[in-house]
Amino acid sequence: NRPWPGDWANGSYDREFAMILFYMLIISLPLVDHPQFGYAIFGITVEKFLGVGCFFFALSYLSRRRSFPQILATGQARAFVMFAVMAVTSYVFMATPFDWHEMVGTIFVELVFFIATLILIDSRKRLETSVLVLIASIGLASLYLIKEWAGAISVYGLGYRPGSVAGDPNVFSASAVTVLPMMVAFALGQNGWKRTFSVGCLLLTLAATLMAASRGGFIALIALLVLQLRDARHRGKFIVVALVILALFLVSPVSPLDRLLHPTYSDTESSDARLQLWSIAFRIIADHPIVGVGLWQFSSY
Repeated sequence: NRPWPGDWANGSYDREFAMILFYMLIISLPLVDHPQFGYAIFGITVEKFLGVGCFFFALSYLSRRRSFPQILATGQARAFVMFAVMAVTSYVFMATPFDWHEMVGTIFVELVFFIATLILIDSRKRLETSVLVLIASIGLASLYLIKEWAGAISVYGLGYRPGSVAGDPNVFSASAVTVLPMMVAFALGQNGWKRTFSVGCLLLTLAATLMAASRGGFIALIALLVLQLRDARHRGKFIVVALVILALFLVSPVSPLDRLLHPTYSDTESSDARLQLWSIAFRIIADHPIVGVGLWQFSSY
């Protein structure tokens, strides 16, 4: 119940145009192959331009904050920073040939976005708006997948797995299951248009997740639903929603559960390939336990 650092402001800053850059960047996150966000200017995509703009905007906003952001205040934040340090260390010592562009374009960009987020989201209003935009981004990606699936089933049948601008079915599922608990939480804890909006995006995302039929995504969804039961205020309602979601996966003719229970030859082949990759990963850990083999070196190893 403590006030947020930005709650003292009169709210006018939230309406400044520059903050819209941050929300546009959130919209682009699940749209990894979108032609507009992926359009490159001098080798730099529109999405990265948005990220750079948000970072400099965040730096200028530091002077307006009442307190400096606690970047390493949570275990998740410390774990992410440690991951970034380990990834950079591994790449610097092991990559052959060394390419600054690859390292900066991956690890540095994620770290910059992480810091900008902690600087800019300093009020409950901005947190709520950011989550709503994130929900909208997954809802938009779901619409792309549903459209692709509807256009392809006449040729490939109901079992067609769309990827569309989300990259591929597994990448979309990874994004969707991360945000699905937020959709459920907003659907249960909000009123008016926010609840209606969250429910609509939730239904779209469930439909797209069924069509994507990612087995790993389904297992992750179960884990996240169980984790969400920590919310004592809406536990009863959440259990009902979780059971409805599981029932949809059981009765739907296209779902990841069907691929788990009745795998085709290609499904079995895909599982075997992953098991082989895991065994190679364990060998890499055993042979290079400190700095690994460097980013982008896995396939050559």
